Amino acid sequence: MKIFKKILNRRVIKTGKVFGVLFFLFFVLAKRVDAQKIYLNPSTGSFAVGENFTVEVRLDTEGQGVVAADAKISFDSSQLEIVEVNKGDFFDEVAHYVGTNSVLVGGFFNDLYKKKSGTGILATIIFKGKTAATTSLVFNCVAGKSDDSNIFSASGVDIIKCGSLGNGGYTLQGQGPQPTLIIPTATPTVSNPNFLTPTPTLTPPTSGVVEMTVIPALSGILMLFLGGSFLFR
Repeated sequence: MKIFKKILNRRVIKTGKVFGVLFFLFFVLAKRVDAQKIYLNPSTGSFAVGENFTVEVRLDTEGQGVVAADAKISFDSSQLEIVEVNKGDFFDEVAHYVGTNSVLVGGFFNDLYKKKSGTGILATIIFKGKTAATTSLVFNCVAGKSDDSNIFSASGVDIIKCGSLGNGGYTLQGQGPQPTLIIPTATPTVSNPNFLTPTPTLTPPTSGVVEMTVIPALSGILMLFLGGSFLFR
């Protein structure tokens, strides 16, 4: 009877171990295999307004061979400015497009049949803070869409898991750009806007001046007539 119980206990323990292993394989490893993702490094940080800071767009295939990937990231253009986008070390080639409030980076291999697994940098993006704020970088990812963030396997299937993407949040410290001080040039002010420059008027000479001018003239005329009368007598 005791031997039977020992055998039964061993079977129960063995069965429990088997179920434990199966649980690990199906629920733990399965999640790891399905966690192909793109994330940011650093995902947080504090930077001064006007300071450049670099964010890596990293890729983790979780053991799957991939041939291409792209990431579409939204940001607030009133708070952040993209200074430069550079190629990472995972793919042979990287292209990018900067929009008003988003940036799209995509990587691929020169060899059409090449695939790669593991982790690496898709691209590096250099940002500059424009104003003091708490700002974020958010991946655009919708299952079944091809114009957002994607990871493509060798068979051309998008294997990205949107729920595994790692967004970023950053603090921008400072007052931001100050307005340029314009010093106005001093200009004369006029109390009366309708003020007209007066034109000078001729002032008639005083009476004394008139007498001094008219009397000699009349005397000359009188002398002329008297002289003529003497000549014609």
